[in-house]
Amino acid sequence: MSPLLPVELLLLMYYMWSWAFIRKVRLSESKQVQIPMLTLLGPSGHGLEEYWRDLLAATDDIVFNPKIGKVIFGAFIGVSLIVLRPWETLRSVEGKSYDALVVSLVLFICLLIVMVWGRYLFMWNRLRRILRGLEHDLADQWARDGGSDTLDKIAEENPEKSVLTRADQRRLLAEEFVALRFVGLIHYQSSQLKNLVALLGVGFVLAVAAVESYPFLAARLCVWSLAAAFVVFGAAVVISFAQMDRDAILSRLNGTVAGKLDLSFYLRAVSYGGLPLLTLLASEFPSFGHSLMAWVEPTLTALH
Repeated sequence: MSPLLPVELLLLMYYMWSWAFIRKVRLSESKQVQIPMLTLLGPSGHGLEEYWRDLLAATDDIVFNPKIGKVIFGAFIGVSLIVLRPWETLRSVEGKSYDALVVSLVLFICLLIVMVWGRYLFMWNRLRRILRGLEHDLADQWARDGGSDTLDKIAEENPEKSVLTRADQRRLLAEEFVALRFVGLIHYQSSQLKNLVALLGVGFVLAVAAVESYPFLAARLCVWSLAAAFVVFGAAVVISFAQMDRDAILSRLNGTVAGKLDLSFYLRAVSYGGLPLLTLLASEFPSFGHSLMAWVEPTLTALH
């Protein structure tokens, strides 16, 4: 095996991170929505301004939160020095210069992945807090298809006369307009979260491939470390998926039942976690990898 292959895979991961960052900027330019002052929402709007500022900074800034970023960086350095010890697990027969290059790239790429994971969880935490605040006053104010759901519902229930004064109708329409701005915000932040979780999956696959592409002296220990990271990171992401499916406002927008997990939750978990899990299983159990290739090879041959 070529000793350049792990380096190329690690550099590919950096390229994917750069591409995801550029895509984040493009989403910010094309889909970002300006929302009204949160204090206009009444009692539920007070206290949400800080969450909104945190969410905006986490979406646009390179470091999603300086304080949490320092904690994650310190924890990563501590775990790397005390537990992982990559200068021992990634030793090769190529010499110290090659080992130093690989260890530096692995630490840098792993730090990027950990920061992406932290950004994803932080952004969802802040968005979830905002959704909880909005649920109090805007539970019935979500508009669709460009019409006024509020006034249409009233007209259907009272076709002969209107029970609302003109002032009440204007108030309801104003509330509906505010709700529409937040619908745009939710769609925009959902796109950013999908971008991050997709990068996590790709990064894990490339990390496993880089370790398995060259016979490092302790490659098996590296794979077990990646398996532990997959369990921890994957559990946090799956829990966030479950929270999204149970959220009342997101369920209302998606047409699902609030507080329950439906088929979309399992499909989302499989779509983002299936490939990393298969990659990990194939690296740990060669027989499984050979069986998987036996299924995939006819498809690849047909494509050629």
